[in-house]
Amino acid sequence: AEKRRVLVVARKRPLFEHEAARGEFDALSMSPGVAAVHVCHMAPDLKGMFMRHHEFGVGLALGESSTNGELCASAIVPLLEHVAAGGGPAPLPFAPPP
Repeated sequence: AEKRRVLVVARKRPLFEHEAARGEFDALSMSPGVAAVHVCHMAPDLKGMFMRHHEFGVGLALGESSTNGELCASAIVPLLEHVAAGGGPAPLPFAPPP
């Protein structure tokens, strides 16, 4: 088994209907081990726009279609098994308000 000191788990939520109705858009994508933020910038001429993509490596990246069961099986169960074996966890959940 792989021994880690820290495991960062990122789970993306879907865009809510009321957010889409306000004209908001999805600016985050997930791929195995990577959370990518897509940011639109105005060009220096103030006429054109361009995208920048910022990628962040994470231990586990779960997309918007992931289920609570997948999250539990891939992140919570291993943490509980570690605790049961005498290890000390330090879960730091963070979920910004919608």
